[in-house]
Amino acid sequence: KAYEFDFKPNGNLDPILHAFAGEENSGLNTAQVFSYWQIDLSANKTVRRVWDYQPDGDRADPAITAHDLGGGRVIFFSTSANADWTTLPAKPAYVTLMHELIAGAIRTSDSWMNLSAGEALKLPATLQLAAPPTLKDPSQRDVPMRPPTGDRATYRSTILTQPGVYHLSTGARTIPIAVNVPIGSADVRPVSADEIRKALGNINIDMLGDALPPADAVATAGTGYGWSIMMVVLVFLGIECLAAFRFGRYRR
Repeated sequence: KAYEFDFKPNGNLDPILHAFAGEENSGLNTAQVFSYWQIDLSANKTVRRVWDYQPDGDRADPAITAHDLGGGRVIFFSTSANADWTTLPAKPAYVTLMHELIAGAIRTSDSWMNLSAGEALKLPATLQLAAPPTLKDPSQRDVPMRPPTGDRATYRSTILTQPGVYHLSTGARTIPIAVNVPIGSADVRPVSADEIRKALGNINIDMLGDALPPADAVATAGTGYGWSIMMVVLVFLGIECLAAFRFGRYRR
């Protein structure tokens, strides 16, 4: 029996799979799996499902999981790259998928300084503080920082909703914190004319293509009746001036 991955390119994807958002022909939804390790996550609430297989009855087995371990992250893939296990390596997106899995497992030392809107700033436990930290948003307004508590060993900010560069003061130095726009808002994929028209409320609008106009259209561009009418007006104005000089009378 062959199994398939439950991949919906226009659905709610895990951050590790965001590179495939909207990709209808990636092959991730057509790859077949002949063997995989079946695992049960019910006893471990800290493991995140990244990708599942198509449900078999009322059960959907995880294909890829991720969980934090110390300062790093563990990525588990339940099948192999062997052709006896799956046809996934033959798909166009396989290399990109491996790259995204590796990138999703690596945490750089400054990853806490690069956030997305909707996330909170969590200071690493190794950050040296000379005074209670303060955080200012791009408008130089103070952002509340929650001090450590019993279940939280470090400072944590409230949710950061405004993209931009924040500034964290540790008492000894100031550290820039980058808050990026959400991935959905940063989507720069081209859209069709119908989608643009629908987003604008189905208004009547003429779309121009990306091709240059023909040479004859460029040569005649801007030529209308304006100059002709202006020349006629100037001729009448000249006749009126001549008539004024010829028939006019000057009295002292």
